[in-house]
Formats: sequence, C-alpha cells, structure tokens
Amino acid sequence: MAESKTSICNLALNEIGNSRISDIDDNNENARVCRLLYSQTLDELLTWPLARWKFAMARGQLSEDANTPDFGWDYQFPLPSNCKKLLEIVTDDGDVKNIPYELEGKMVLINDDECYVRYIIDKEDAEGDFPPWFINALVKLLASRLAQRLAKNPQLARTIYEEFLKVVLPQALGADAEQGYVDNEDGSYTWATAGR
Repeated sequence: MAESKTSICNLALNEIGNSRISDIDDNNENARVCRLLYSQTLDELLTWPLARWKFAMARGQLSEDANTPDFGWDYQFPLPSNCKKLLEIVTDDGDVKNIPYELEGKMVLINDDECYVRYIIDKEDAEGDFPPWFINALVKLLASRLAQRLAKNPQLARTIYEEFLKVVLPQALGADAEQGYVDNEDGSYTWATAGR
C-alpha cells in the first residue's frame, strides 16, 4: 500500500498515543499540528547531514547563468528548482569531480564552464516513492516533534528522538546504502555505499 501524508502522520500519532486523523487537511488539533510539522520534518530528513537517499537522488547538467560572479569564480549555475541538497559536482559520465566550488543560495560557483551535479530532490507529494526504511525514519522524527507539541511530553519526545538517532536512522541509512552496486574496472562487483 502506498503511503500518504495522512498515513505517515497517523503512524507518528500512534507512536505518541494520540488519536488518528481522517485527513491531514482536517480542522482538528492533531491534523493542524501534523500539517504544520510534516513538510519541515520531511525536508530535515531529506537534507540530513551525510544522508544520500538514493530514492530521492537526481543528476543533471546545469545551465550557465547569464551573469558571472563579481569575483572569485568564473561561472555560476543555478540549481534546479526541485533541489533540496547538492551532493556533489560530477563529470558528464557521473564520476565525482573533485574541483573547488561554492554554493551561494541556489547558485553553484565554479571555475569550469560546464557543471554536472548529483542532488537530492524535493519529494513532498511523492510519499508513494518512499521506501519502508525512510518511512520508519520519517515517522520517528515526526513523532518526536508531535510528542512535544501534542502530547506535551518532553521526556517522550527525547526518548523517541534518541531511538530515531541511535536505531532507526542508522538502519535507514544502512538499508539505503545497499540499494546498488558498481561494476569495478576489473569486472568484479562491489556494493555501492558512496551514492553511485
């Protein structure tokens, strides 16, 4: 069954012992608080430091901006509008390109005249794409926020957040890292853990 914002919120509400909602757009306290916290919590998890969620990863060639940086860099490239987190600059065949760059707002500043990137995209309204391990992590993180706002229980919020940090998030990151393998130059295969 594909998940929805409402079903994810209901799983989080269940974690803190609150009653379910029929729809995230309902006009009751549980739904209003879920609506308030859901997008921010999703963004936080998608952009979590060191997280490279493969289901939310995209790549592309950026178009050069008509303006050049005032100083320090030769070129600037606007990030795609759906970019939540820049992961890295890559070559046109996808290999990591170790070159200096700077991110200013939604612009990548570099000295190369071409810019290929790998990045995390906005996945709000695409809950059906979420793998189970990401849903588990999102539910725990959201539940820790809801425990503070709805259950008014700081201890429960801390307990759920600690479980998220120590158990659920590492499991999710580990499961996500196993979602591919790379063909080595010698013909052997290795599991991809670096986002390739």
